[in-house]
Amino acid sequence: MNKIFSVLFLMLVTLGLAAQTSDPKAKNIVDKAISQLYKTPSKFDFTTTYIAGNTNQKEVQKGICAINGKRAYISLAGMETFFDGKTQWVYVKANNEVSISEPTAEEQKEMNPLMMIRGYEKTHRVVFDETTNNQTLWYLFLYPTVSKKVDYFRIRLSIDKNTNQLKKIEFSQRNADKLIFTIQKQQPMKDISIFTFDKSKYPKVEMNDLR
Repeated sequence: MNKIFSVLFLMLVTLGLAAQTSDPKAKNIVDKAISQLYKTPSKFDFTTTYIAGNTNQKEVQKGICAINGKRAYISLAGMETFFDGKTQWVYVKANNEVSISEPTAEEQKEMNPLMMIRGYEKTHRVVFDETTNNQTLWYLFLYPTVSKKVDYFRIRLSIDKNTNQLKKIEFSQRNADKLIFTIQKQQPMKDISIFTFDKSKYPKVEMNDLR
């Protein structure tokens, strides 16, 4: 009897470990896509689609973002966020006000979905979406291994099979809402001054230093 329980215990442990393990091929595809993102300074035209889980209503907004290593910029819904790797400026057009801070890595991820998946291997496991087959795109799921610390239960990535470029990030929230980040256009950037707030371009702006 003890032998049977031992075998069952080992089977459960093995299954549990397998459930927490990334698919090597899927991980390789995601790693290539992320490497492509950070290869050179790049600018992206994108849309965000918010779908309310209880009503299925959609809200779509267009934006622009850029990344270069740890530096990032995003313009969306009347707000611009600049991050030079240490300092962050958040400019609100309606108030002509900019707030200055030094955000943590986690706070940076909240600002830009492209930053969210960087370093994913420390906090997520990746597997293929076996329910969808496409000739031109890979579909993959990222499942958080620190689920209590995030408000979503799954991220779905769409990656071009030929170019390794990331096309879409879909966050499925625990409350049934969904947020979809779709890249419309990606292009390399030579001028990287965009990552720092230039006060001269914002006349009479009110500075709010929170550092």
